Formats: sequence, C-alpha cells, structure tokens
Amino acid sequence: MCHREGASSTNSRAHADNIDYDYLKDLIKHQTTPGTNKAVSIPGQGESTERAFGDTFFKVLAEQHDRINLFVRSKSGEIERRLEHISKSLEQLRARRNPANVRLPARTVERYAKIDADVTR
Repeated sequence: MCHREGASSTNSRAHADNIDYDYLKDLIKHQTTPGTNKAVSIPGQGESTERAFGDTFFKVLAEQHDRINLFVRSKSGEIERRLEHISKSLEQLRARRNPANVRLPARTVERYAKIDADVTR
C-alpha cells in the first residue's frame, strides 16, 4: 500500500494498524541533517525545498492514514459480522425456549455462557 524508495527492513516490519514512526523520523532527519547530500534550508529562505519536503511528508502521512483507516474498517466489519452471528444464535435459543418451563436446560445455559464469553472477548 505504501510504496517508498529505500525502505529499510525495520520499516517493512511496520504493521498495517500502526504509523511507521521510524520511517517518518528518518524522513525528517534526512531532510534536516547537514551532510546528507541535501541542502538544509534556512527557514524562510529555501521555500521551494521546504514546500517539496512538506508535500512529500504530507503524502506519506496520507498514505499511512489510509492504510490505518483500511485496517480499522476491516476490523469493524469483522466485529459487525461476529455480533450478527451472536444475535442470530440468541434468537435461535430464544425460539427453542419453552415459556411454560421456568428452568432452562443445562445445554441452553451452556450455550448462553458460550455466547456471553464470545461477546466479552
């Protein structure tokens, strides 16, 4: 999802649900450290260099935001599907329950406990 030049092995280990702080830190360090074959701009004097870096940095942040957003949406979908499954299981248990019988069978109590454990997980 995020294609960048010179990504190190530590950066490639970044998870889809995390911001790659090491890469961002290296990007800033490379831009602001003398001796990296890039001119260090003086604030207010190197406007085009600052703008180019700002545009690049913003693009990287947007890519990481998109990656995290995709992860959150996928997890949200998983949670919704699990809740729907649990809801259907509860409805099936309720439909089988005999209202005249006050005590629930042990098997039904076990299934309710399993559903409760799934919900609290």
